[in-house]
Amino acid sequence: MTISSTNNKAGPFSGNGVAVDFTFDFRILKESQLRVIFTDVDDVETILTLVDDYSVTEFTQNSGSIKVDIAPVAGEKITILRKIEIVQELDLENQGEFHADVIEESLDLLTIGLQQIDEESGRSIKIPASDSTTTLETL
Repeated sequence: MTISSTNNKAGPFSGNGVAVDFTFDFRILKESQLRVIFTDVDDVETILTLVDDYSVTEFTQNSGSIKVDIAPVAGEKITILRKIEIVQELDLENQGEFHADVIEESLDLLTIGLQQIDEESGRSIKIPASDSTTTLETL
């Protein structure tokens, strides 16, 4: 499978007191690769827990949906992010079997990890490369 989209985030979805189903349009390989964030009316974020607070109702190669246990009301939001562990678990052995799908999945995870870092860094404060002050001095 190729990763043809850089999308790594769905939402924020505004609450209406009724909707509990929310969709995402990026690839995950397993349910635990999501971070679902509830934002209250005071903009305080809480990371929801799979099973306790929400369930993944379906996911395919490039999309899926979740269902939260409690419908957010007006002023509250739900945001869905892809969140994978940055690990490399593929172990290739000399003269062992070579399966292209295993290699492709590892490359997909590498790409997904880079997209995750790109999304997070896109929300951070940037200091020009030519600035000689330290981050702490700037802040």
